[in-house]
Amino acid sequence: MVAVAGSVFPTSLSGEVLEPVLPATATALGGWEIDRAHAEVIERALRTDAARRLDPDTWASVEMQLADWARLYRPDELARLARILIDALDQDGPDPDDEESLVNELHLAKNRTGGGGRIKGRLDAATFDAVARAIQAHLVPTDPSVVGEEKTLGERQADALGAICEQSLDDGHLPAEGGERPHITAIMNFEQMRTQARGLELEFGGHTTAAEARRILCDCKITPVVLGGDGQPLDVGRARRTVTPPQRKAVAARDGGCAHPGCDKTPRRCQVHHIIHWIHGGETNIANLVMPCRTHHGEIHESGWKVHMSRGHPEFIPPKWTDPYQRPRRNARASVLVS
Repeated sequence: MVAVAGSVFPTSLSGEVLEPVLPATATALGGWEIDRAHAEVIERALRTDAARRLDPDTWASVEMQLADWARLYRPDELARLARILIDALDQDGPDPDDEESLVNELHLAKNRTGGGGRIKGRLDAATFDAVARAIQAHLVPTDPSVVGEEKTLGERQADALGAICEQSLDDGHLPAEGGERPHITAIMNFEQMRTQARGLELEFGGHTTAAEARRILCDCKITPVVLGGDGQPLDVGRARRTVTPPQRKAVAARDGGCAHPGCDKTPRRCQVHHIIHWIHGGETNIANLVMPCRTHHGEIHESGWKVHMSRGHPEFIPPKWTDPYQRPRRNARASVLVS
């Protein structure tokens, strides 16, 4: 408001009325043809770096054009038109040596009081577009009919970024570290696992919650299996906790992607979960494996959803606070296959 006043109705310290910096805007605002919101849009647009690069005559003509448009369009529409007009006139763009327009920065800071941390940075247009598109592709819509599943856009975008990183680690396309592909690193002994550890101490992320620890332990490297010949058995019993590539393919072919009711995530964006947890005696066999996406994998560990096999396909049983009768539900893909 102060910036608009100084550009539209400026006065000296003695109260003398001065010539406005935005004369066309001052005329429209003084005649009640536009409101203050329009004037704020014009003032902000004309003090951008792109507008300052225009020659004085062009700058003045842009101000007159925006004042005319302000009589016809809403402030949000005016802002979009102003950006398009100024960008079209500023054909040379910023100086190639302008570091502000070229620098990509990303800072990761661990929380001092516990697990997790914060991300802060800035991206150029191409990098930001790539990150935004990737997050948008992994964004999980909320289901307003299910109590307790409401998440803000910021929370869902953070989940999507985590899913993208986990998928990259799982795919093994990243450079090796010490001869092995990078993955989430946590150190604990078997006795801690057996007694349901209350969390993990991660190499970078700090301490996790118990629920997050159980989700990570669903698909972690525990014990290698030595097989004779080139065979790749689909059932490895208790000899191995980690799902083998052939097993993952078999589960993906059976479930077609996330098996949770209503989810359409493809196998590439999913994980594999032990229905009876390996730590509780469950085997790494096809009949004890189900494919959830990252979000629904977390729900199994945190929100009271249960999974069991029926006629060779997984069924999900909701918690009582979602369905008092706890009626089993299947993904539509499984229903079609069974029928």
